Amino acid sequence: MEDVNAFIRRLNSLVSKICVEEDPVKSDDIIGQLMVMLERINQLSLDALQKLPVEQQLQFQGSAVSLWNVAVAKKTSGSVSSLFIAKLRHLACNIAVTSSLGNTNFAVLKRHLCMTSKAASDWLECGNPEMADQCLDLALQALESLDFSSWSSSDGLTDESHPRGAHWLQDLQRDALKVYCSKGQVYITRGQHQEAVDWMKKAKMLLESLPDESSIVAMHCFNFGVDAMKRKMYQPCIDWFRESYEMGKSTTPLEGSVLAKILRLLASAYLEWDPEAYAQKAINAVGLANAEHSHPSGLHLKVKIILLSNGNDAKLQAAVDELWSHPDLTLDLATETIHLLTKHNRLDVAVKSCKVLGSRFHGQNADSKLKVLQIELLMKNEELTQAQEILNQCITGSSTVNFDPSSLRTLHSLLWEQAAVVFENGDFNTALLWYNLSYSLFTHYMELESPNIARLQRNRASCLINLKQYNKAEEAVRDCIKHDPRNPYTHFLSFRVALYNNNSLQAIEAIKTLSASRFDNEADCSIKPADSAVGSLISLAAQQAFEQTNQEVAVEALEKLVEHSKDHKQLMTTYRCLIRLKCTPAEGEEKKETDVKKVWSYLKSAYELLQKKGSDGGHTQEVNLEETNWFMKIDCTVGAGSGLGQDVP
Repeated sequence: MEDVNAFIRRLNSLVSKICVEEDPVKSDDIIGQLMVMLERINQLSLDALQKLPVEQQLQFQGSAVSLWNVAVAKKTSGSVSSLFIAKLRHLACNIAVTSSLGNTNFAVLKRHLCMTSKAASDWLECGNPEMADQCLDLALQALESLDFSSWSSSDGLTDESHPRGAHWLQDLQRDALKVYCSKGQVYITRGQHQEAVDWMKKAKMLLESLPDESSIVAMHCFNFGVDAMKRKMYQPCIDWFRESYEMGKSTTPLEGSVLAKILRLLASAYLEWDPEAYAQKAINAVGLANAEHSHPSGLHLKVKIILLSNGNDAKLQAAVDELWSHPDLTLDLATETIHLLTKHNRLDVAVKSCKVLGSRFHGQNADSKLKVLQIELLMKNEELTQAQEILNQCITGSSTVNFDPSSLRTLHSLLWEQAAVVFENGDFNTALLWYNLSYSLFTHYMELESPNIARLQRNRASCLINLKQYNKAEEAVRDCIKHDPRNPYTHFLSFRVALYNNNSLQAIEAIKTLSASRFDNEADCSIKPADSAVGSLISLAAQQAFEQTNQEVAVEALEKLVEHSKDHKQLMTTYRCLIRLKCTPAEGEEKKETDVKKVWSYLKSAYELLQKKGSDGGHTQEVNLEETNWFMKIDCTVGAGSGLGQDVP
């Protein structure tokens, strides 16, 4: 092992380097080396240090001061991280304590107490309670060396190393208070609330001599309550908030706004824990909060408590009116409260509130936000005719409201949701009405280049097709193609319009375009992966062509499906369908030689696929044999009837 002299020399050298090093990477490397040396530093004995040359002893003591000064300078400049500062101070106080072993001088011990307490605070800010606890143990050792407990209960000592007087004693008591509170915080961070309570009791005992410090202890209790609330530890959370409130009213009271905040959080803790069991305690706490300092948040919380406890309409209306009349009410909190009323099915109160707030808040953003909220409430309350009237007023210009972009997006979303609901129920007329209102808003606000126009027009086209208004649907599809020409859904709708208009050539052209199309944005595709979505649309197109008994279009769709599908079962079914269609000419038509050649090509592709599947081991022998027999049977039938004499492997 490296001897003490060499170890101290290396330590002092590293401290000298870090005091002048500006490069962050090099500084981190040096601090890392010093932290590794920390265990050896703490193992140094008084005897070993006394054997060092005096100059080296002084350098060792000076290293602690240098590190501390560097930490102060770098923290002030903000040039390094809080973790780096914590490490510097941790090293400084450990070196200071070790270099002063056996020294009982009051000033030295007091300095150690201050250094270790601050280092602990830095570690707590970094979220490292273990390192903080190490520093606090050193702080408690300093307090013990200062004989703090006997000082706090006697007239003090007369030795020069132990200055007498209330001033010095109060300074020590303040330092002790910080240490005890920090110990409490360490245990809170670990989730050990009972241990934290024990340390805070020690801190409270010091308040008899330090009444002006009660607010500090109160805020620590408040922070402990917040921590417990985040962890959903409701009993300790409530205990901490109650303790914080009681201490906050003592000799040096906290401001009313702070006390009100504590009480609001206490009420919220009761609600989160069990709103039915603790509703009254919650309402009592929020009542005290509003008495201490009336704030919209407190009045909003009162409304929430009444809703969660199923309070009657009279109480609810009174609480809502009180909130609406508060001079500091913001639009955001007002809309949050209305959403809360809606969530709890108090729609009548919510609708009335919108009218009240309309006269309270003015300006473009406020007006548009409230108007959208009013429309949303009317929809939820099934007052759809009134909602449509308000929308028409906005579109025709008879309303003075101009929707801002955010409110407009929300409004479009509401209209589309409403349209989707009735569409799923088969009410295509009503769905089209809601989509038309959305389209009119796009037109009114000159948003015709919006990427959502294509999506909206596809929705409108779907409604029009189901209503058999094919000419109007065709217009909507043309607009879709203009705004989103690559989207497969657009071309699928184009196919449907052509199919139902009995325009086979146009339907076939749409199938070809659909087959070549791709989703530019996979988020637009409801089927993942997006490639399989195109195949699904082609499969659906084939099915609809069958339903319309359009054999020509069905064949085109099935042939395109073969190009897209990777599913063996689907491919076999597709080949069977194609063969049947080609072997069964449409009514009034004769079988053509080209049809026979097509059948041969389908049979050949099917055989190749069966052979590949058999070699891959992806099929049972029975299934493979059954499919092979079917295609061989068709092969023989076609061969016998065609006279073409083709061989299919």
